[in-house]
Amino acid sequence: MSSSVITQQVQGLATATSPGLVGTGAQTWAGDKTLTGLVTASGGIINTGLTGANATAAFTAGSGKVGEMYSVSKSTSVTQNIPATTWTNIDSVPSTGTLGAGIWLLHAQVMCGGNVSTSDNGKQIALSEYSGTTTTDHVFGSNFVQLTTPTASVDGIANLLFIANYSSAKQLFLKVYLSVAANTAVFRYKITAVRLA
Repeated sequence: MSSSVITQQVQGLATATSPGLVGTGAQTWAGDKTLTGLVTASGGIINTGLTGANATAAFTAGSGKVGEMYSVSKSTSVTQNIPATTWTNIDSVPSTGTLGAGIWLLHAQVMCGGNVSTSDNGKQIALSEYSGTTTTDHVFGSNFVQLTTPTASVDGIANLLFIANYSSAKQLFLKVYLSVAANTAVFRYKITAVRLA
């Protein structure tokens, strides 16, 4: 379709004296070719889709809107007692409440220490919809990885990035598994969940 045809069709939608499909209020028509004010804080597209009228922070949409985001992080090291050969919760996203049903982009970057005196090739990290020892949804290379740290006191780094489609509300758990118990396992991490649909 040529630009002249598009221009003629747009001109037919509304004019300054005959608003036509554009309507009144926050939506205005400036000239025969330019629409202004279609995306505003109080009306138009922003209320029904991309950013949401209930935006809580920059680039974060309201609940149920595309762009809704939750993030949990520990930028300084935290220590936790981790028993051997048992999946153990470290944190969750969101910290309280749940992610609503829908399609979510999920990312977790985790620095995981272990036993400081015994090497541990069995470190595993997961971001799971199941708390604790349940591993039903663990998929290697997606929401679950194993770290190779052949020397004692060497930290492992995990980077999980995946998309999940949840049919019901979920709280996701950052979990760790060590093959050697660690009384003061060290962690730093950031977990982010962003609604795609």
